[in-house]
Amino acid sequence: MLQLRNGLLTPEAMGPTVLSALNQARMELESGALLSLDAARARLRVLPLGN
Repeated sequence: MLQLRNGLLTPEAMGPTVLSALNQARMELESGALLSLDAARARLRVLPLGN
């Protein structure tokens, strides 16, 4: 699950950040983690969302 928390959510503004974060957290996301992104940071939380 991906959550974007930014005032400007255009592909130009967030695209590179989203792609980088998705690439870095791929395995955790496939296991059901929550990735929350804003302009300053990325937070990854492993939750019992899947399975």
